[in-house]
Amino acid sequence: MGKFKNEPYVESPDGGRVFTIAYDSPSADSVVIYMWDFDATSQSTEAALYNDKYFLMSRNDVANNARRRYSTALAFTAGSTLVPVKVRFRPFDFSKDITLGPAIGWKGRMGHHSKNYFDLLFGFGITSVSLTSASTNGVINDDSDRPALTPSLGVVFEMDITQFGFFVGQDYVSNRNLNNWQYHGDIWFSAGLGFTILSRSAKLEPEKQKQQ
Repeated sequence: MGKFKNEPYVESPDGGRVFTIAYDSPSADSVVIYMWDFDATSQSTEAALYNDKYFLMSRNDVANNARRRYSTALAFTAGSTLVPVKVRFRPFDFSKDITLGPAIGWKGRMGHHSKNYFDLLFGFGITSVSLTSASTNGVINDDSDRPALTPSLGVVFEMDITQFGFFVGQDYVSNRNLNNWQYHGDIWFSAGLGFTILSRSAKLEPEKQKQQ
């Protein structure tokens, strides 16, 4: 209620004390905070009796000595991924078979005080793969492009507006029994760096923010 108690001050241990702003009036010099894991047994008899966890805190102290604490709980995310280059190893080959398709997964912060995110994704897209005489063991003489279905797994790190990610997946080309493409179903690896590895059509709802 904003009344000072005629009791000795109890100093909070340095670091790691988490609280939520329970009430904030723009016209007031102080805010009401709710202290997490408040040890009432070490406080006054009256506080222990009512298990008080609400306190007044100077608005200046909040601004100068506290920092925001974000939730690290995973949340659903969806968008589209762009995989620019693929590396295969049986035999070694790298290609520009670009895969663009939808992706879903989980998104989380890298830490309670971090503004950066990571995304764990499952994607499914359509790829145009290049078939050559070498990659089909001589079945196809003239180079051609064929469509392929491409499931993939990946992790994307979002650092401000920059993103970089790593992906692993497989290509399944149509009519494989006719073209004998040697990379059909083989695992490929890819990495990307840029601004639009994972794009979204809508912003996620803002997370609840706490103070520490």
